[in-house]
Amino acid sequence: MNRLLVVLLAALFSVATSFAQTFTFEMHETDQTYSDGNNTFTWHAIVTNLLDADRNLTLEIMPIESPDSLRGYAICTYLTCLPPDTGFQYMTIPYAPNQRDTLVSTYVYNMAFNPDLGFFDLAPVVGDYALRFTVRNPENTDEHISYDLHLDFVEGITPRLEPVPTSAALIRNYPNPFNPETTIQFVVSSPGAVELNVFNMLGQNVATLLNSPFMSTGNYSANWKAVSAQGLPLPSGIYLLELNNSGMRAVHKIVLSR
Repeated sequence: MNRLLVVLLAALFSVATSFAQTFTFEMHETDQTYSDGNNTFTWHAIVTNLLDADRNLTLEIMPIESPDSLRGYAICTYLTCLPPDTGFQYMTIPYAPNQRDTLVSTYVYNMAFNPDLGFFDLAPVVGDYALRFTVRNPENTDEHISYDLHLDFVEGITPRLEPVPTSAALIRNYPNPFNPETTIQFVVSSPGAVELNVFNMLGQNVATLLNSPFMSTGNYSANWKAVSAQGLPLPSGIYLLELNNSGMRAVHKIVLSR
């Protein structure tokens, strides 16, 4: 058999096996609740471990649009609740074989949380908010399921839930972890506007690598030397690459290790 064909078949087999589904994550608009005052807006969800073995899953919140930077968010599961905080949040939870967790929830608080000040009262949610809630396999970060949670203020709160199309194959980088430079490979699946941004763990945009009004479909790459928009070296840590292609978003976790 042709050596190139062998390599291609091996690569296809690797991709096929790496994306075998090992969990489910369901979120429904009908399970949302909200009340004014100091209560919260809550989305409820279900996570199911499909493996016949113990395993961990990582749950993440990433603010995509937040008119108030101090607005508090939190994640709860059958086991515990993440302390309310602002910006990007995540926690890793153990699941037993075939466990079905019906107590997963995402909270948007009518209070603010500041690491220096603690909790303080904040006006009820006003404005358009968008959070991305992701459940991820920490042993294969390409396997993840995401929803975009929207609170649109139109004469009151109008909740909206959008499943994020599976996008693991749309963006990746190598090496990962990296120091001090990495190559980002991404796919433009729909002709149109394309943005490639880097976020830190607080949900802050630290660098815009690409902002094009139009790109044709195809495979592309970009290099990042771990510097901010001002050209300053960034510290070691976890960052998120976000590819936005005509409204479709793909998020990929990268690790800078200096």
